[in-house]
Amino acid sequence: MRPVLSALALYAFLTLPLHAQETPEALQRGFMAAVKAADAAALAALYAEDAVLYPVGEKVARGRDAIRAAWEPFLTDNAIHDVKIMEEGHSGDDASRVAWGLWSVTFTPKQEGAEEITLEGRFMDLSKKTGGKWLYVVDHASVPFEPPE
Repeated sequence: MRPVLSALALYAFLTLPLHAQETPEALQRGFMAAVKAADAAALAALYAEDAVLYPVGEKVARGRDAIRAAWEPFLTDNAIHDVKIMEEGHSGDDASRVAWGLWSVTFTPKQEGAEEITLEGRFMDLSKKTGGKWLYVVDHASVPFEPPE
């Protein structure tokens, strides 16, 4: 029985991004699951082909391939422990939606002696329903900074 349950759990995990886009909320859950799994390809699949990402620490990534490339170093260089999206609001209809709020990611750099880090920021994204599934079209993440004294 245990091998069957393990196989079912693996199947559910592997197909999560395929089913992640049925609703905007499921799209968010798919995003968090892909980051936790450190899977840049699954993460990029949640974006439209011509999507625009404004990532933390970079100016812009345009298109699914560039978005995957923007995420790969972070996901490769760190052990991801937790990802949270705290949506504070949204507006939209059955075809498009804008959402905003706060996020956090807890990770440990894969370096000798590195300590766990929790990075917190804010987001605003636009998702659209295309071909029966929801995809991110614009994703803007930022981290507040202390102004100089």
